[in-house]
Amino acid sequence: LHWDLVPFTPVPDGGKVAHGFSDIYSTYGTMTPGQPQGARASATFAADVAHAAASGLGDGLDPALPTVVCGHSLGGALATLLVADLTANTPLKPQAWTFASPRVGDAAFAGRYGGLSTVSWRIYNQADIVPYFPVDAAGSYQPVTAGYAINSLGKAKWSLRCAHALSTYLHVLSPATVPLNPACT
Repeated sequence: LHWDLVPFTPVPDGGKVAHGFSDIYSTYGTMTPGQPQGARASATFAADVAHAAASGLGDGLDPALPTVVCGHSLGGALATLLVADLTANTPLKPQAWTFASPRVGDAAFAGRYGGLSTVSWRIYNQADIVPYFPVDAAGSYQPVTAGYAINSLGKAKWSLRCAHALSTYLHVLSPATVPLNPACT
C-alpha cells in the first residue's frame, strides 16, 4: 500500500508509478537451475524474459507465436510494468492481458505505455473496486488503456471477494467454458 509516485527508471521517460509496485518489480530476476540458494538473481529480468521467449522457451514451441504477458490484480500491475520494460528495452513486443489491475502510474506513464504497447487488454469488472485504485486527491493515477469493461452483477453474487475473483472475470467472459465458483452463485 505504498502509493507515492516514483520514477519508473527501467523505461526512459517512463513517467511515475506507485512506489510499492516499483519496489516489487525491482526484486524480479532470473536464476539458473542449480544456482545456490542465497545467490543473487540476474538483474536483467526483462532481457532474460525476452531471450527465453525468443528462443521459444524450449523445444517444440514456435518463437513466431505472440508472447502474452498476463496477470490478475497485483499481477496485472506487475505485468503492465514488465510489458513497458520489455517493449522499451528489448526486441520483444509482447501483448498485455490484465484482469482487475489497479492503476499503475501517472498520466506520463500511461502515455508512454500507450506509445510502447502493441496489444493491451485491460479487462476490469465494473463491480470490482480494485481497478479504481489507487485514488488520490490530485487524480494523479491514470489507467494505461481505456480498458474492456465487464459486469458481473446479475451473473455472480456481489461481494468484494466475488467481484474481484479471477474465476468471476473468466466466467463472465466465457460462461460456457469457465464455471462460476460455487461460493459466488
